Amino acid sequence: MDVLLHVVVDADLTLRRAHDIGEAVELRLIEEGDVCHAVVHVDVDDERGRRKRAAEGELATREEGAFARGRT
Repeated sequence: MDVLLHVVVDADLTLRRAHDIGEAVELRLIEEGDVCHAVVHVDVDDERGRRKRAAEGELATREEGAFARGRT
């Protein structure tokens, strides 16, 4: 299974720390037996990030339906 995930982090984190969190989540997902590929996007929890996530929400919902039908 392919996994695409958005992780929201505090806006005050350093870029290095935010990247480390995203990488740790990705590695943890890969440890699951049925996950063969994981992509983790790290988003900042600020007004711009909230607007971006709201705009992408509709797209993500449509993509989830495609994955549920077996698209990987």
